[in-house]
Amino acid sequence: MLTLIFVQNIPNFEPTRAENFRTILIDLIKGKAASSIPENWMAEETNFARVLSIQSHVVHGYVGNRSAVFPMQLLGLEVDVLNTVHFSNHTGYKKFRGQRMDGEQLLDIVAGLEENDLLHYSHLLTGYVGNPSLLRAITTTLAKLRDQNPSLIYVCDPVMGDDNKLYVAPELGASSSVPSVIPTRRLTLVDIYRDEVLPFADIITPNQFECELLSGMPLTGDADFIAASLKLHALGPRIVVVSSFVSSPDAPTLWLYASERHAESGLSNQYKMEIPRLQAYYSGTGDLFAALLLAWLTKYPYNLKHVLENIVATIQAVMKRTNDAQSANRELRLVQSRRDIESPTIAIRVQLLHCPITHVFVDTRLVTADRADVTAALTAAGVTVIPLIHTASTVTSTRFDGVANAVTATSSPTGGDVSWLDTCAALGVLPVNALFLTEAAPVQEADAIAEFNVAGDLASALALVATRNHKA
Repeated sequence: MLTLIFVQNIPNFEPTRAENFRTILIDLIKGKAASSIPENWMAEETNFARVLSIQSHVVHGYVGNRSAVFPMQLLGLEVDVLNTVHFSNHTGYKKFRGQRMDGEQLLDIVAGLEENDLLHYSHLLTGYVGNPSLLRAITTTLAKLRDQNPSLIYVCDPVMGDDNKLYVAPELGASSSVPSVIPTRRLTLVDIYRDEVLPFADIITPNQFECELLSGMPLTGDADFIAASLKLHALGPRIVVVSSFVSSPDAPTLWLYASERHAESGLSNQYKMEIPRLQAYYSGTGDLFAALLLAWLTKYPYNLKHVLENIVATIQAVMKRTNDAQSANRELRLVQSRRDIESPTIAIRVQLLHCPITHVFVDTRLVTADRADVTAALTAAGVTVIPLIHTASTVTSTRFDGVANAVTATSSPTGGDVSWLDTCAALGVLPVNALFLTEAAPVQEADAIAEFNVAGDLASALALVATRNHKA
């Protein structure tokens, strides 16, 4: 039987410190005295998120880095910028002028950073690249960055086209393996993305067309996305977000799809959002989406659901403000939307497409039924049962009670010094896949930051497991 001990009164606990929390738990489980744990283990970290953003730049307007950098900075990230193109304006205008960078030029700039010991980044964000030479230079740069920081997170927006149209030059030559919805031309850039970039990317944000190109299959609905996301996960990325899916050109709504693979369990969770569709095109929204995804995941690395809700709220507000401004060139009103970037008002909720319950944490202080029967019933339902047991010999009752109360009626699931979110992170379980069983089940808050599944009795727990684990 696994005994879990929790620590109370940990100030300013953040999900990014889950590894420290996990170590403390393991020490306590092994019986290490709480007094032997260093007092300064939660001291403020000197490192913070620092992003290298490699994508296009325009003098006028908001696409590429002009759309991405400002929101990331508003959300507290340090951002260095490397521009793949330098244009007067985006290519949606009648005319544009400027220069494109090649791979050799990019590597020369990176060499300058390296010579001055300036390649210490926590994140890499890439957007529009446009040519194979430059994309391969980015993969070389990624290797250098990971030499400096093996934990660097790479967010890749594989910008290649939209609405079945390509932004990048194709390589002629038929490919019989490509479905009819995809042009019968093989893209050199697609090959490099699929074979050389995706294996090293943590997060990708293709649109519907780009997802079809990378997965080699058309998207027509939920089942197709699940299949495509599993193919893309197999190539490398742990998070796949299709930022826009439409079933038909005149559909009144669009769908956002997302899939998250949990490294420890191999489980993949899929989500979707139904979003009202504005009948207008705004350049730069995809760049904004990828930047917001990176920024919010830095704040909530274990809660993709909340992250997506924040992003959609911000983008909807920006697009509405841009539309209301009736600007002739439809440039995004980013500066005017800074409050919506920092504190979005969530109106659209994520729907759980496939997020099974895999673990049930049983509060053994409060569950009065025979624990053997509870464990047997839940195990038979295909879940892992983890009893939360008080062991007074290694931690005081006061400390245990304080942490247990963080996920019971005396506190919000996101409140307390150690929350449900942190507990799941320390145990290697995504909150969306975990269930807390306690007879004093708290009322769930509709806007709770942490995905919080709770049941007040065994029957309710089994019913939720059956519903969430059902396979259509």
